[in-house]
Amino acid sequence: MTGGQHVLAYVFRLPVQWLTYGFRCALFVVPFVTYHATKRACLGLQAADRRRLLNGGDTGEVRRTAAGGYEEARTLLSREEAYRIMVRDTPRPRAHGTEAWRWFRKHRLRNALSRWYFRKSVELPVGAWERRRVEFVRAGPGEVPGEAES
Repeated sequence: MTGGQHVLAYVFRLPVQWLTYGFRCALFVVPFVTYHATKRACLGLQAADRRRLLNGGDTGEVRRTAAGGYEEARTLLSREEAYRIMVRDTPRPRAHGTEAWRWFRKHRLRNALSRWYFRKSVELPVGAWERRRVEFVRAGPGEVPGEAES
C-alpha cells in the first residue's frame, strides 16, 4: 500500500513525509483499535444472549398493564435455542506450569497474558445443576466432566 505513496501524495496534495509517518503510526494503532472494537462487539453479543436467556424472546406485541402503562410481551426461548446459547465453549485462562512443586515458573508471562485476555467475560445465568449438565454435554469422548484439563 505504501509503495505508491508518492501517487497518494500527489493526488491529495500532501507531503510524502506526512504519509510515511501516518502509515508508520497506522501500523501500530489500527490493530490495537481493531482488537478492542472486536472484543467489545463480542462481549455485547454475549450479553445479548444472556439477556435473551433471562428475559425471553421478543414477540412484537405491546400490552397495556393494569396500572395503565405499556410493556412489551415476551416469550420463553425454545429448548433448542436455550441449549444452543448455554452449551458453548467458554475459554478459561491458562494455569499450566504454576504447580507448587515447580522450582522455575517459566510460564508466568504466558499465564499473566492469558489472565489479562480472558478477564472480561459474560457469565450465563445457569445454576449449579445446569452447569454440571452443560459440562457433561461438552465433554469429549473418554473425558470425565469436572476434571481439570492439562
